[in-house]
Amino acid sequence: MARSDTLRQGNASPSAAMLRALPEARLREVYLLSDKVADAEMRSTLMEAMRAWLRVERPIRKATALRRFCEPFEHLLCGPVGRNRKPFRVPRTVIAPLWALIRQQSGTESLDGMSLEDLHGHLQAAIAKAKKDHRFARANAAGHSEFWEIAGEIDGAFQVREPVAAMRRLLAAGPEGQPSVEAQAAFGAAIGTLASKDRRRVDLFLVLLVRHPSLTQSVLTMLGQLTRQTHGAVAADTLEAVYDSAIGDLQEKADAALAGDAGTVDLHGVLDAVEPAARHLEVLKQSADGRLPHNSARLRRLESDLRNVLVKRFLGEVEAQTLAHAHLLQDMTGEAASTADRLAFTKAMKALSRSRDLFKTVGEGDAWKRQVEEVRATVSVELETLARSAAEAGLGARRTALEGVVSTLHALEQVCSSSALMPLLVGGFSALGTQDNDDFFIGFIRHMNGDCKP
Repeated sequence: MARSDTLRQGNASPSAAMLRALPEARLREVYLLSDKVADAEMRSTLMEAMRAWLRVERPIRKATALRRFCEPFEHLLCGPVGRNRKPFRVPRTVIAPLWALIRQQSGTESLDGMSLEDLHGHLQAAIAKAKKDHRFARANAAGHSEFWEIAGEIDGAFQVREPVAAMRRLLAAGPEGQPSVEAQAAFGAAIGTLASKDRRRVDLFLVLLVRHPSLTQSVLTMLGQLTRQTHGAVAADTLEAVYDSAIGDLQEKADAALAGDAGTVDLHGVLDAVEPAARHLEVLKQSADGRLPHNSARLRRLESDLRNVLVKRFLGEVEAQTLAHAHLLQDMTGEAASTADRLAFTKAMKALSRSRDLFKTVGEGDAWKRQVEEVRATVSVELETLARSAAEAGLGARRTALEGVVSTLHALEQVCSSSALMPLLVGGFSALGTQDNDDFFIGFIRHMNGDCKP
């Protein structure tokens, strides 16, 4: 039985009960500390269990008045913005003073029983008072240079709350990224209705939709179709605002994707962030239709940034994890590598395989092929060295080395052809196998078929 299984089934029960009894805040603290555990298998087991508890057993957050108040503009919320805030970015630091102002306007200590409409009414009353009383406006801005502009955007989000919710429901009913004819018609009608009242409402309607993660592609597709079919139906300034918001969102995701030290980055996590960014970039380029020079330049820069993320950072991380596996193979004659260590290289190759179409999409297919060849060459040298160094060792050491050869080649099969790897497999078995040992040969056949069970 694997060590991780032993940990789960043996000593884990009392420890698990103790951990599960901890308050959520304390459990999160233990989770963060577990990342420092030196034993990779124990660390992985602990963190996997706690992730499940934190995800599944987290108490349902109370629907407070403040939480309900933030729902109409939750996709505009962001971190600190400094003095160069872009439109439709609502820093979270504004919420506390704004909420205090609403409480002050209501004249009550608790707002929990108040309806969303009443909360919105108090916000509008505060904005109206600030326009008339500059002293009141300065006293309640809480040091934010654009406090009242932000409050106005929040007010606008409330005003378009119903059409945004209706559009989300309509899009959620169909396949993601494939808006129906009905959705396209409703989209155009909503824009027309809002534009007849206030163009800023159109801006907010579109930005609130486009910043919703599951709707971005559908909204950009519909916007592109609308602007091509009815030229001028959407003001150029509105398109600029929407595209600017979408581009900024993609840049943030791309920048955050590769945070971490070399050799430790979750490659699948990187692809989870970059793949949607690349898809949305293509839709943005089509919907912009070359008519917005400012955003066209930003789109080109974003495309360049995505290429750099993939070619320099993603492939650089693949190289780092390949070298880590090469060092593992160098030490394999001494003792068997842990399951977690072997799986790390398999996961890296799976991510590299998954990224192939993405590299083609951004015009870097050749870079992907070069990296695959470099990985194959690096690992081939180490496998040949391992086979030579372990050939004269005892049966146990040869078995361990052969397991390393086979598991490594199975990982490489995700990006290399079997014909290119077969000579390495045959060479490894010729040097390390014992053909008159039935158990060893049966184990080898199982390994060839991807079955590592004893």
